[in-house]
Amino acid sequence: MIANQASFIVTDRLSAWIAERAAALAPEIVVALPTLGHVYGIGVARALGHPNWAALGTSRKLWYDEALSVPLSSITSPAGGRRLWLDPRILDRLIGRRVLLVDDVISTGTSARAGLAVLAAAGITPVGFAVAMEQTQRWRTEWPAAIPVVSAFRTPLFHRDGEGWIETP
Repeated sequence: MIANQASFIVTDRLSAWIAERAAALAPEIVVALPTLGHVYGIGVARALGHPNWAALGTSRKLWYDEALSVPLSSITSPAGGRRLWLDPRILDRLIGRRVLLVDDVISTGTSARAGLAVLAAAGITPVGFAVAMEQTQRWRTEWPAAIPVVSAFRTPLFHRDGEGWIETP
């Protein structure tokens, strides 16, 4: 599922479903992971009635602080060498508020945990993590129990077996 290639009707509906599930967490601001999480970050913030949202990034700006960055990789960008950055100019919008971290998909949890780590570097623990799709449950083994995860939908992992596809245990 590639969010930036989906139609607005699809991303708007998924954002609304995510927001419905995240509303019980009473978030005050949405922070989204790059890059595809930004698609849902905007939509979820709007669906929750928020006036804005905050974006984490992978491109360092001149004023960024190295202390507000962590290494970043994911199953779709496994090469590494990238960093996840939190813009220090938005800290006043986040500190002391109920932050909801948003991404498009959680599969292994690697990029989601990087999001938690960069927020932790700023002294922020989100009230929850929200995604459009939970792809498998393998990410749960290293997920902090104190941070609930909500999603629009879940899918198993499949592999090809002969002429068809079967669920991977």
